[in-house]
Amino acid sequence: MAIIRGAGVAATCCAHLLGRAGLAVTAEPAKRFPVPALMLGETAQKLLQDVFEFPDLFAGLPRVRTRVVAWGAAPVAVPHSGVVISEQALLDRIDRVVHAAGPLESDWTIVAARPLPDRVEEHAFGTRVARVAEVILKGGCEAEACWIESLEDGWLFLLPAGDGRGWLLAVGGADLRASQLVASQIAEARESDGNSLRIRG
Repeated sequence: MAIIRGAGVAATCCAHLLGRAGLAVTAEPAKRFPVPALMLGETAQKLLQDVFEFPDLFAGLPRVRTRVVAWGAAPVAVPHSGVVISEQALLDRIDRVVHAAGPLESDWTIVAARPLPDRVEEHAFGTRVARVAEVILKGGCEAEACWIESLEDGWLFLLPAGDGRGWLLAVGGADLRASQLVASQIAEARESDGNSLRIRG
């Protein structure tokens, strides 16, 4: 018997593979908010399709075919191949094989979410905090592109989510008002507290 702590993509993949190998698995869900948007490249897509034996796992999702990057210089467009999906939507597509059942006694515990066991030491690599906001994209915004822009105090990442919407990730002290590339794609940004901010005409 193996207990898997967590209910995200990593925990679900682990449970599925162990179950397919004939091991008994039970879940110990961890409380956290699911990630609102993921961009998965071709390698990650193929890996998940193979793990779950589901070739159409990403059918019908918004595609990102171009990555536009302004990293201390003029914007450069490079080819990309990714899909955009929320963590919860991805989990809903996956055939869930993990269900909490029976006593939580096992030979193994696989920790895929906090809280971590007392004896585990967690190492942090970097201290920048990221903020996320849901955005409305401008009408002429390229629907199959994402945008990355470095600023003096951090960087911005804008990811389309389909239907004229997107997600803005601001890392460090990056301020949208200082942006040229990313801000020009956004009509409106909704902060996590629900307040709306009008961005340029």
